Amino acid sequence: MNIDVTLVVTVIVAVIAGLSAVVASAYTAKKTAEIKKLELEHKETMDLREKMKEPYRHFISLFLSIMRDVEKKKLTQESINEKADELAKEIILTGSNKALSSWSAYRLNSANANKSTPKKIFDDLEDVLFTMREDLGFEKDNNIKRGDIMSLFINDYHQMK
Repeated sequence: MNIDVTLVVTVIVAVIAGLSAVVASAYTAKKTAEIKKLELEHKETMDLREKMKEPYRHFISLFLSIMRDVEKKKLTQESINEKADELAKEIILTGSNKALSSWSAYRLNSANANKSTPKKIFDDLEDVLFTMREDLGFEKDNNIKRGDIMSLFINDYHQMK
């Protein structure tokens, strides 16, 4: 039996080249699918953030109107309840799970105001606002600290106990 070494080497090289092409093609397809998946996730995140902007803006507007009404002493318990219900509706319908959880903690403490301090209640509300900022893509920042948002609305916030 006479084996042609050149032919054997040629066949081996061809098999290796073919396998390499198959592996490279599979790798490229896998990476392309991963990239497309990441792009889709990013698009979905951006779309969700865009959808949250208006309801969160409305939430902030309601919050500010409550603060103005409190300052002017125009707030009745009924109007507080109506606005709180509207705020809750916004959070339930459009807020993230974390925003809903933060809102729930705020409502629980504010409903038990006799067992909580005003500062704790405002801290809980600030947590809701921080969460909304995160939902909209703002990262947690060490430059923004507890009280920085509330002090925009309450002049003596940092003196509260």
